[in-house]
Formats: sequence, structure tokens, C-alpha cells
Amino acid sequence: MDQLHAEGYGVMEVFYRIYPGSADKNRPFLSGDKLALTYFCLRSFAQSCCYASEQPAITFLLDGCPESWEKMVRCVAEPWFESVRVFALNGVGNQPSFRSQLGLALESQEDTIYFAEDDYLYRREAVQEMYRFAGINAFWTPYDHPDRYGREDDRDVPSLQIRAVGDCHWRTTESTCMTFGGPKSLFLKMSGTLHAHGCTGRQMWYPIIDEGCELWSPIPALATHMEIDYLSPCVDWTDTIRWLLGTMYGRTWIDDGIGIGCLMEEIKQWR
Repeated sequence: MDQLHAEGYGVMEVFYRIYPGSADKNRPFLSGDKLALTYFCLRSFAQSCCYASEQPAITFLLDGCPESWEKMVRCVAEPWFESVRVFALNGVGNQPSFRSQLGLALESQEDTIYFAEDDYLYRREAVQEMYRFAGINAFWTPYDHPDRYGREDDRDVPSLQIRAVGDCHWRTTESTCMTFGGPKSLFLKMSGTLHAHGCTGRQMWYPIIDEGCELWSPIPALATHMEIDYLSPCVDWTDTIRWLLGTMYGRTWIDDGIGIGCLMEEIKQWR
């Protein structure tokens, strides 16, 4: 039995926010096409779940999405996840949709919560390594933010730690974006701070860390934000894209030109 579940941490519940805007961001792949990017990133998460010891439950929050996007997420999710729920929001925006995400998470019956944004690409082993780390009483993110290697104004993390868990190294870090997870007990403990300061970056994470909570990130990353300026370092993300295209369309490896053509043909039904 996987050690995490032997210790009683149970199934993870994922709360996955999707927004149809932000197509103008500088993407390393599928730039200018948010539907294609959202579909591809969700497929990467689902495919990673395929290699995990447990399949999480998943709840989608679609903020101002066309009706066809619900059909898309159900088509991807229902074959892969233990349970699937979809909530439609009326284009409320980033922080209000995060607060809705938080409210649903605080009602979850699961012990582990994971918040996902819609523009992250996941490596094959990502979800399994997240499960392995989830037994630690701390917040964590699959993203290794490149700011940690270039900014000069990072705040010192109390008692910087590095830990090997499963097949991954993790370290404490001072902040991350809004893709992160942790035990439900910590979400409950920090619910006031999360509600007040969600989507404000350091303004949210510094009070959480000051309360004695830790935030951990993997080195190298298990997932990356799909923006050229914010790709996690030390991972060949082009190789990850090629692997996923090949897996989606029936081969271990596929020329990315052919793969993109297959992808574009597939998503026509949700345009």
C-alpha cells in the first residue's frame, strides 16, 4: 500500500479554476488560443493522474466560460477522476472566483485539498509526487518559481529546509502563485487570511508563513506556469509537450507538428 494512504490521508480533492481570458499572454505553446491551452493543460493533469496511486476527486469552477467549455472539461475529466463537479460563475474575476474556490474547499470531505489554475503543464510523475508529499503538515506547490533564482528582494524563509520525499526533492519557499495544496486542516486554520488576501501573492503568503505554516516547492518543478517568462527552470518543457502529444494520440513520441494538428482537430467540437 502507498505509504501516504496507509497513514490515512485519503483522497485528494482538486478545485480547478478556468477562465477563458488571458489569451494574449506570452505562451511557450498554443499562444493566443486559450481553449486549446486550457484543454492541453487539463489533459496533462489528467494524464499525470493516470500514473498516480489514487485518482483524485475534482471540482471545476468555470468563470465566464462559454457553455461548450463545460462539455470539454467533462469529456476530459469524467473518464479519469473519482468524481466530477462543475460550477459556473458569471465572469466574477480572479479574487472572487478564488473565494468561491476556497468556500467549496472548506466544505470538502477529503483530507487533502489542491487548488489548480488552468494554465499549468504537468509532468508525468507530478500527481504521484504530490500525493507522496501530501502527508506533510504544510502547504505545497508543484511549481518551482523562477523568481527564486533571480530576485534580490526575496524574504528569508525561517529555517530553510530541503527534504527528499518519494522521488523528488522539496524545499521551503517564501511564496508562490495560486496553484497550491495542503491538508484541509491548514486551509481551515488560514481561511481568514486566504479569503482576505487571496490572489495577492506575497501579501497572502507572508502572513501564512508568519503564523508558523510552511510552504514547500519541488526542485525541479513538477508543473510549470505556461508563460515564457515564468517557466520553471531545469526541466525540458518542450520534451514534456512532445511526451503528452504522443500519449494523447496513441504513440510514445510524435512529431509536434502532427500532434498540434491532431489537437486542433479535436477541439473543434468545443469552439
